[in-house]
Amino acid sequence: MKGMGVVTVWGLLVALLLLFPWPGHAAERTGVVRYAHLSAKPKAPPADPGRAAVAESPPQAPFAAAAGQGGGAKAASQFLPHGTCLSWRPALMWTHIVSDSLIALAYYSIPVALIVLVRRRRDLQFNWMFVLFGVFIMACGTGHLLSLYNLWVPDYMTSGIVKAITAFVSVITAVILWPLIPKAVALPGPAQWEAVHSALRNEVAERAEAEAEVRRLNAGLEERVAERTAELEAANRMLAEANQGLREREAQVLESQCLLRAIIDNSTAIIYVKDLEGRYLMVNRRFEELFHVMREAVAGKTDHDLFPREQADAFRAFDQRVLAAGTVLEAEEVAPQDDGPHTYISIKAPLHDAAGNSYAICGISADITGRKRDEEEIRRLNADLERKMEELVAAEEELVRKEKLSILGQLSGSVGHELRNPLGVMSNAVYFLKMVLTDADETTREYLDIVKREIDNSQRIITDLLDFARTKTPQAQAVAARDLIHESLGRCAIPDNVALQAEIAETLPLLRVDPLQLGQVLLNFVTNAVQAMPNGGALRVSARRVLSSEFGVLSSNLEAE
Repeated sequence: MKGMGVVTVWGLLVALLLLFPWPGHAAERTGVVRYAHLSAKPKAPPADPGRAAVAESPPQAPFAAAAGQGGGAKAASQFLPHGTCLSWRPALMWTHIVSDSLIALAYYSIPVALIVLVRRRRDLQFNWMFVLFGVFIMACGTGHLLSLYNLWVPDYMTSGIVKAITAFVSVITAVILWPLIPKAVALPGPAQWEAVHSALRNEVAERAEAEAEVRRLNAGLEERVAERTAELEAANRMLAEANQGLREREAQVLESQCLLRAIIDNSTAIIYVKDLEGRYLMVNRRFEELFHVMREAVAGKTDHDLFPREQADAFRAFDQRVLAAGTVLEAEEVAPQDDGPHTYISIKAPLHDAAGNSYAICGISADITGRKRDEEEIRRLNADLERKMEELVAAEEELVRKEKLSILGQLSGSVGHELRNPLGVMSNAVYFLKMVLTDADETTREYLDIVKREIDNSQRIITDLLDFARTKTPQAQAVAARDLIHESLGRCAIPDNVALQAEIAETLPLLRVDPLQLGQVLLNFVTNAVQAMPNGGALRVSARRVLSSEFGVLSSNLEAE
């Protein structure tokens, strides 16, 4: 349609150029033929006047005849027609007339053929280029028509305009054509199309073979379909029977579900089912009553949507432990209710599908708040009973201890008197020996001193034993703390593998204490420290003043390393 439109517009343009009445055109058309006859050269008389007249008479232009009658062709008075240049010779005239006519006819037929080609081949590449070639060729054909026209009519202005248009179209065509050459070269050639056609023919042959195979298979398939249809009919009959049995089983399952639902809803325990993400799938009536929520509203919600965060986190943690263990677990859980928190004993188990994979958690929670209160009361009563039993045992032990001390006091009194008599004799003997053996050697005197000290120590032990057996009022007196500590350390038997480090301040005050009892306390401290270091070590004894009072207070530290 586009190419036909271009051809139509071009034809109208040429017609307008040919028929437009230019100024001074009518007057000049009349003199064209006359000037042509006047300018003809005289010829020799022909041998045959009739034949010569025919041979020498130039072809009469239809445009010239029309011009004599006032036609619409253009001409300029200052130009001569092209036939004048040809001297109106018939051979030349007819050559130009026939050539330009055939060229114009061919040029006008080529665009029509191109347009028909473009219309019939919609898939043609660069079809607009064919249309542009058609316009260019039609312009060339119009130029040849005007050349034929200018043989008799010197309308070179119209011819120039047409040539200018032809030049414009040809330049545009040439400019556009060169960039299209690589694209046109890239288009498949005949050999490639032949290869494609060969492949298509092979594919068609293969397809024909495949269709034959399909027809053969279809024949076999129809037989199998018939057999299968018979099998399906038998299967349908069996399926109908199975469906009947299935409906009966569904009725039984529905009855069982109703029974199970009735048992679950009438249970005093809380029963629920959650999926793996903790969303509730099912709750019983007891759950609804205690937590004031309908089962439809609970479906799809989690513990965090129904309970405080602390309880919800605890519920979820227990669920995850059950899933991780893959078995039944039991634990106590606390849930808030209208009258305060209640304690539940919860038994939870994972639910498994046919493949053995967990898909949900089932839980049963029983309220044990009353039982917990009873247990707490029992524990409190047991604690009171144990405390009273301990008091009773302590009182009994104190009574026994006092009885033992009484017996020990009586025994110590008799034993002490029995032991003091030999010790007194031994002390007198040592004293006598020192008086008699005045010239004894150093070793003898040293051993006598040792015996005297040990006798004194034995007497002190007997005195302490008697003091322990009977209550003795401390005999307080002013004592130098530094001297008391050094005296107590001198009485201690410290092994060689224990290093003694004494740090006693020089400014310790006088203490008003019983020197015997306090010295025994210090002796016990040092002895216990030494016994705590069987493998040896360092024993550091330090004393310093930390608080002043009327009597003075001594602070001492014992450190064993």
